[in-house]
Amino acid sequence: MKKKILLVLAVFCVIAISQVHALGLGFQANFYLTDADGQSGQMNDKLQEEGMAASTEQYPVLGFSFLLSPSRQLNFAGSYYFSETTHIIGLTADFCPEAFNFRLVGSRMTLLSNPRAWSLRFGVGIGGYANFWLIDSDNNDKFNRMDFTGGLRIPVGLSLNLANGRFEVFGHVAPSIGVRVAEVSPFMDWFFPVAVGARIWL
Repeated sequence: MKKKILLVLAVFCVIAISQVHALGLGFQANFYLTDADGQSGQMNDKLQEEGMAASTEQYPVLGFSFLLSPSRQLNFAGSYYFSETTHIIGLTADFCPEAFNFRLVGSRMTLLSNPRAWSLRFGVGIGGYANFWLIDSDNNDKFNRMDFTGGLRIPVGLSLNLANGRFEVFGHVAPSIGVRVAEVSPFMDWFFPVAVGARIWL
């Protein structure tokens, strides 16, 4: 009897929570906009200062992420970026409250006849990132160095919410700045990741 009561209470709690919070699952393609030559030049200057060989590292410009969003404002992502000599595994966490929400109304389509069916959302937030770099610094097809970067990011973006918010298509840019810890002394890390993706809300 107690087990049945606990089961009923557990189901009730899950239902109650689901009415308050949404769970979003998604995928996005990432593009790094950065001064890659400036970054690699800074690294090589520090290597030469410390009497080490110059690195052949190529800054990744493409990647993808899997998304987990416990609410409309809180987003987590696990990312992977790659180039011929460098692979990056990254984690991000963003809090992005809604700044403006535009209702798209007026179409003759059935879906658009409901003011809640489609909406365009603009948001600005703040977050953090952590990236682990696996680098083939001498271009011999073996990773021989691992770096770490971490810092802050400011995501700014638009999202189109469809079917009463069940499906979302979005794009954003997240100016990011932090510190890169490598085999040389730490130096500043800056880049502008651009993402385009889609998310389903359960």
